[in-house]
Amino acid sequence: MVDRGAGAASALVIGLIAALIAGGSCGRPRQDVAGRAVTLEGEIIDPQCYFTHGGRGLAHRSCAIYCARGGQDLAFLNRAGDRMIPLVAARHGADPNAAVLRYVGYPVVVQGVFFEKGGQRVLRVDAIHRLDGGPPPGEPDTTRQDPIPHSADSSTVATP
Repeated sequence: MVDRGAGAASALVIGLIAALIAGGSCGRPRQDVAGRAVTLEGEIIDPQCYFTHGGRGLAHRSCAIYCARGGQDLAFLNRAGDRMIPLVAARHGADPNAAVLRYVGYPVVVQGVFFEKGGQRVLRVDAIHRLDGGPPPGEPDTTRQDPIPHSADSSTVATP
């Protein structure tokens, strides 16, 4: 004798899980946050260098690219220099730095979407070009050598 009840219950559970995955809600209602289309003037910066030692502009470009290639997310600094906005990628799983890395340090105009939630702000960059109208910068050097000379006393934290 075959117990069809157990098979039906398993199929129901599998069906519910598939529906949740397909809907992407993970059991919670999806709450999209409406963004606001913006056009902003400023600069793409490395926030670690900007906050820890004021690094910005073309003089700091190689260091910012080095940090970004090491995993530091880049940010947008408005032209007045009084508002820094973290960047998010255009889609889930994408690198938020990919579209803007070549523009680090240059004065730029960005078009994108500004999101705000719970007092936090982020910017998705959809288009970017140099403020001076110059050609897009070339692809940054892929060298992973730290461009900032460090003395032995100021090196990274020692490991045991």
